[in-house]
Amino acid sequence: MEKLCQTDVQYLCYLGTAITITLLVSASVGYHFAYWPCMVLFLQLRAYVERKIGRKWRIKKRRAGKGKEDLEVEEEMKYDAFVSFSSHDEAWVFGELAPRLEEQGHPRLRLCLHNRDFEVGKGIVDNIAESIYTSERTVCVLTRRYLRSEWCGLEMRMATHRLLEEQKHRLILIFLEHISPFELSAFHR
Repeated sequence: MEKLCQTDVQYLCYLGTAITITLLVSASVGYHFAYWPCMVLFLQLRAYVERKIGRKWRIKKRRAGKGKEDLEVEEEMKYDAFVSFSSHDEAWVFGELAPRLEEQGHPRLRLCLHNRDFEVGKGIVDNIAESIYTSERTVCVLTRRYLRSEWCGLEMRMATHRLLEEQKHRLILIFLEHISPFELSAFHR
């Protein structure tokens, strides 16, 4: 070091460069491995705050009404199930699954399908979170393409976190093709 850095300025430049490179490499590795867990945590916290703020508003609004039924805090779910699927499996979902559950099932179910029920102009992450949290269960149609999709992975992780958080939400996995357990995340095996 003494031969390479003969002045204090050169030594400080060396230290600054080494620290900067270390921070950049650490940030890129951290981004690669921690992006989705941080995103899910952020969305859970946001949903929690929105539920608390929204629940207070709904209680105040219901108290303005008459009768004991108006004080009920339990909210009704908008959908019976949110269906998470890859765009490559869209034909099967719209041709087989949705008609059987919505038209032929007893009782008929209200499904949330992203092509049909997402709010136009709203962010996709917001649509996913709202759809999962306003559905009683989440149905994931699993294929290898589903497992490779980042959006499908986000939907599955959010549904899993809701399952663990509330313990009354249900996560249903439908395998359209044989998938080795090692292709799934460790939790879903």
